[in-house]
Amino acid sequence: MRPRAVVLAAAWAVLALAGCYTLGAPAPREARLFVEVVDADGIDPDLGAAVAVALRQAVAARPELSLVARSEAEATLRLGLQGGTTGLSPLADPTRRAPEYRVVLRAEATLAGEGVAAWQSGALVGEATYASDVRSIGALDGARRRALERAAEELARRVVGALLYTRTPR
Repeated sequence: MRPRAVVLAAAWAVLALAGCYTLGAPAPREARLFVEVVDADGIDPDLGAAVAVALRQAVAARPELSLVARSEAEATLRLGLQGGTTGLSPLADPTRRAPEYRVVLRAEATLAGEGVAAWQSGALVGEATYASDVRSIGALDGARRRALERAAEELARRVVGALLYTRTPR
């Protein structure tokens, strides 16, 4: 047998055995969560809704988590929006035709419920930049709204990542 054929046969055997082991392993149980977003500061009228949608989508996208109604939930994932800023990026030149702006959202998440260890994240941040012509207020507001949505999506990804990979009893 040629050396290449031996290596390919060995690799095929390893992959086959790995597949058998994986198929025989019990599937992990998914956590059933209810998601709640609290915008105590009233930063932006649409911000709480944008963050809630992004967080629900991020939770639903993970196979380890299941998004359910409050009555069916094992735990509640609560995201408290603590603040947000929108303004020129630190090194932006406001005299340019389309200066760069930045949206920053700050929040903290908690997980509480029966049968699930209490968890609290540290400060989490979602941010996005956008460029817009300051002479066109309509374009500026539209670009800002899209940036808020992108920042909300980034914040939601960070919340779910922190929940899945840093969950330790409090």
